This record gives sequence, C-alpha cells and structure tokens, in this order.
Amino acid sequence: MGRQIQIVSTPADNVMLLRELSDRTHLRVFHEQAKTRDDLWVANPDDLLSGHGQILLWPEAFPWVPEYAVNRLGRSCVCNAHVAPVLELSPTHESDRRHGRLYWGRFFAAPNGLGYDDVTFSKWVDSVWRYVRKISSRSTPHPAYVLPDAAARYGLQGWR
Repeated sequence: MGRQIQIVSTPADNVMLLRELSDRTHLRVFHEQAKTRDDLWVANPDDLLSGHGQILLWPEAFPWVPEYAVNRLGRSCVCNAHVAPVLELSPTHESDRRHGRLYWGRFFAAPNGLGYDDVTFSKWVDSVWRYVRKISSRSTPHPAYVLPDAAARYGLQGWR
C-alpha cells in the first residue's frame, strides 16, 4: 500500500519544495532515469528549473545503498528505488492540465517489508504532507494541492 498527495506545481515550486526539505534534513535528489549514472544525481535543485520527469527524494538519515542498472531503453537507473526510503515527485503536466503527485511506495512493491525504519520514515512523510498543505491552495473540483507559483500561474480550476 502506498501513500500519495496530489499536487499542481511548476518547476519553481518543485525547487522551492526541495530547498525546504533540504533545510530540514540532508536530502539527495535523483532522476528516475538518465543517460549516465552520474547524470542521475541532481547536484543543485536549480537544475530542475528547466523541468524534468519524475525525480526521487532520498533523506540520507535513512540508510540505503542505491543499485544501478541500465533499463531496456539503454538509460541508467536506480533499480532498487522501489524499496528505498524515497519520495517520488511526479511533475504536473501543464499541457493537458493533469496534476502531479508526491508518492511513497511503502509496501506496494515490498510486501515482505522494507530495509529501513518505515515508521520513522512515515513520520517524515507526514511532515512533508503538512508542509505541502500549509503552503498550498486547493483546486476544485479535484483534491490536488496547488503550490504557490502554480496558483499564480494557472489558477485553481480544472486540474485532473
């Protein structure tokens, strides 16, 4: 069973969110896939201002050893991210007005348990959800949380 919160965000909102979370804990950010292993890791959140696909957020307070592979498209990826202490940040799709999300897979991909303290990680996830709710507006009629730059740019109506 996973946990998620639906969000509408711009790249600027995503960078702001990453900075806030990085201020709370040492956070490593990586792409779902990239040309090379080195390209997976995001050194500076500002690099995400140009927009990207899904990124993953790993608070290093939760020990984990990434395992690398090359996917069927010939791109590097972290093949054990589905059992890692990470949050997935999926982007908002402005062109077809679809919200993004923050998602934690928890037991979805690891029904036999995770290799980290999921109770403590769950508390961290709760703190992320609270922060997102605090800084966001709600869209109607759908329950996505619209982050500040997205609210100013797109308004609150019509996200699916």
